[in-house]
Amino acid sequence: MLLPGRDLDLAFPVPVEGRDDAGDPVHERWLIQRNAQARVLRHNLLALRATHGVDVSVSFRALPFTPPVKLYLLNGGEALIGYYMLTRRAAGRRSARSARRRTTRRAPVPAVRLRAGTVLRGTAFVEWSRLWFDALWETIGSDLVLTG
Repeated sequence: MLLPGRDLDLAFPVPVEGRDDAGDPVHERWLIQRNAQARVLRHNLLALRATHGVDVSVSFRALPFTPPVKLYLLNGGEALIGYYMLTRRAAGRRSARSARRRTTRRAPVPAVRLRAGTVLRGTAFVEWSRLWFDALWETIGSDLVLTG
């Protein structure tokens, strides 16, 4: 799994009014969510071994940038992709009067679902997606340890 690195300045989510010297509560909240979601996904994928006998391994690498898409490659033959849609919204559970605004993201998946072997373009898309992922993993991805 490729995820944004811990200490980089994310493109999103960010406070709309910018970061200040007092810290970045939006970044801290994102980091907690990233780590929790990655742990849950790893747990659920590894559970497939016990429940269905599926050979599963899960690894994480950190990227030095904010990915603009969510991409899943399944068994080398299927790609699910969703584009992060940026929105502005009030952050957290604060009152409307004191709420800080932030730019956030969500990626409905699958926005596009292509299966290899159904049409040539779908096959090419899956292959190029795998090559893109592998290139990021092997070149600019670095070890990632889930913390917090």
